[in-house]
This record gives sequence, structure tokens and C-alpha cells, in this order.
Amino acid sequence: MDEQKNKWLGQQIKLIAEGDTEAISRIYTEIGKVMFAVATIYLKDPADREDVVQDALLTIVRKADRFRENKNAYGWITKIVENLAKNKIVSNKKHMTVSLEAADIPEEINDSGLLIYEMLRKLSEEERGVLVYKFWHRYSLSEMAKLFHKPKSSVRYILVKALKKLKNSDNFGD
Repeated sequence: MDEQKNKWLGQQIKLIAEGDTEAISRIYTEIGKVMFAVATIYLKDPADREDVVQDALLTIVRKADRFRENKNAYGWITKIVENLAKNKIVSNKKHMTVSLEAADIPEEINDSGLLIYEMLRKLSEEERGVLVYKFWHRYSLSEMAKLFHKPKSSVRYILVKALKKLKNSDNFGD
């Protein structure tokens, strides 16, 4: 972003601190796409990205009085979006328990569907989570590693272990 636009953003933040309620709209019009792009780096779900951008706009309004005029306004705003996106990942992980409903298993299932349902039920929550995100939501190992805050090799190990359990029907006997 060029110096003039960056200075203009800083002025808009200052106007917000002074009570100009339209300034946040002008900021969004100017760099809303950039804010979404930053959120997209961290978040796969479009709804999560929208939440983060909205939260960032609210944070800008709340913290506008703390912004120093000589500071890089563009960097300040994008850092707010980045931090909120990272927090969203952590929050999603804390609230993430992969229930069987998350796999969108239909209520009326045939015999093979029932077998799959029973097999999934007997996996650990962690194993079920990796399988659901891998095969239902189509996350890559790298994406799951970020989501679960684990090394990629650990996620791969959990996936392989879960698939072995599924392959060996002896592990599912009652």
C-alpha cells in the first residue's frame, strides 16, 4: 500500500476515535477485500472469515483511540485481522468435538451405513476428528495440523492409526 493511502487510513482511524461513525465504512470500502484475504490465509470456512472481518472492524472502533498517528495503519489493521483469525482457530479447536452428527450421517442408513456408523463410534474423538476433517470436509494434512495445533507427522500418525482400526474389524468387536 502506498504512503498516501496508508496515511489516509490513519486519518480515518483518528476520525473514528473522534466519533465519526462513517469512517469505519470508508475503511471497509478501501481495504475490506484485503481484510478478507488475510482471514482466508488462516480460515477455510467463509462464515468464520466473515466473523473475523466483522470482529476486526469492531476492534478498530474500540481501539481507535489507542492508534498512534505515526504508526502504519495498514499494518495495524491487517495485524488485527491476523490475530483474530488465529484466535478463531484456537477457539474452534477448543469447541471442536467431532460428533457423529458432524459427519452428516443420514438418519435412515442401510446396513453398510450402519456398520460405518458403528465403526466411527468406536474410534477415539481425536481419530474420529481427523477422519471427519480428512474425508468429509476434505482438509489436507497441513490444514489439519494447523487446526489441531499438532505437527503434520502427528496428524498423519493419527490418520493411519484410525484407518488401521477401521480395516481391522477385530478392534470393533464388543
